[in-house]
Amino acid sequence: AAVSAQLVTSTTISKERKQKGDSGMFVELGVGALKDIDGLALDLGLGYRKVFTPNIAWDILKLKAAANLDYLSETISPQLLTAVRGTSPEFAGMTAFGSIGLGYGYHIDGENGGFAYEFQAGLNVLPRLSVAFTYNRQSMSNNGWDYNFTFIGAKVGFKF
Repeated sequence: AAVSAQLVTSTTISKERKQKGDSGMFVELGVGALKDIDGLALDLGLGYRKVFTPNIAWDILKLKAAANLDYLSETISPQLLTAVRGTSPEFAGMTAFGSIGLGYGYHIDGENGGFAYEFQAGLNVLPRLSVAFTYNRQSMSNNGWDYNFTFIGAKVGFKF
């Protein structure tokens, strides 16, 4: 009887692919209105999002500014926010999300600032593209007068 030996070799190559839920920079552009001020308002933001799970993320830092286009110098208000973001399981190729952000805003023309917060609810329509309804409010006090700066609108976000 003949004895034969067979040598079997196997090589496995694996490469990690970047998942759509990875952490990274994002930019948002909002269009809407400032409460009690007629005209179109814009809201522009840039930030960094840390994704912990497919359903929970932290917008570590978001620098944004909103202003009414008709009264730009009188209404521009930059803000620095941090936010928690929850995302739903996938449905129809999309996911829904909601977030709440807290931070500080400064009204340049009024030369004062105060507590700011933002609520967002929307859809991640593509892995890196989202649309959302946004409510943002900043509280301020000046010479004994308390007032608020409120932006309400729709945002489009892009994640890098």
